[in-house]
Amino acid sequence: MSEVPKESIEIFQTGNILEFNDLTELVTFEDTIAFDVDPDLDLDLWACRVNLREFMKPPKFNGRLINIKLVVMEKPYDRLLDANERGWSLQSTASSAGVKITDPVNQQHIIPKMRGFVFVADASSSKGGVISQVQAEMWYYPLPLNIANAGVTKHGSYTLKDGTVAESFWTTKTARISDKASPSAALRRVITRPKTETDKFIEHDEAARRIGFSVLRNAK
Repeated sequence: MSEVPKESIEIFQTGNILEFNDLTELVTFEDTIAFDVDPDLDLDLWACRVNLREFMKPPKFNGRLINIKLVVMEKPYDRLLDANERGWSLQSTASSAGVKITDPVNQQHIIPKMRGFVFVADASSSKGGVISQVQAEMWYYPLPLNIANAGVTKHGSYTLKDGTVAESFWTTKTARISDKASPSAALRRVITRPKTETDKFIEHDEAARRIGFSVLRNAK
């Protein structure tokens, strides 16, 4: 397995603020996020993903998103599960329940590798002025493992030498684990529907570590 660079690990420390001038830079940086989540991801499948722009621009907004900031989440899985309760609507699934990880093996496989971000950007009109703040939340995590016959109770019988039939029951352990449950994607990306706020602006901790795109670009 490929080794994740130390610089990449430091970038994704909880509370860090990653800064981008516009969506073009953020789309480029997605490759760094993907490699951090799964160093062995299928690059061809990842290249075929829907462009991030399709998810981040609010309806009927034709301007630009600038001064973008991603705040690295603490406990991203917990925030994903309660996203609906906190007023978010997920674009890729009907509800937070649809992304709940119930299998213990996949919990260990996915949750420690999950990355979550609070997305904030200034919405700039075609005339050049900032008219509102766009907010969203986003998560990246590995595909679940395909686990077959885990915890299934089975029944068997066999004939003894004296002719009597003996029966036995047992519960299978985790077996036949394949690498990916979905061959049509490289990893999971879940994004909320963006909100446009004109007065409820998210303020960032001035003491938080801020990392600009010029530094992020060198951390691939």
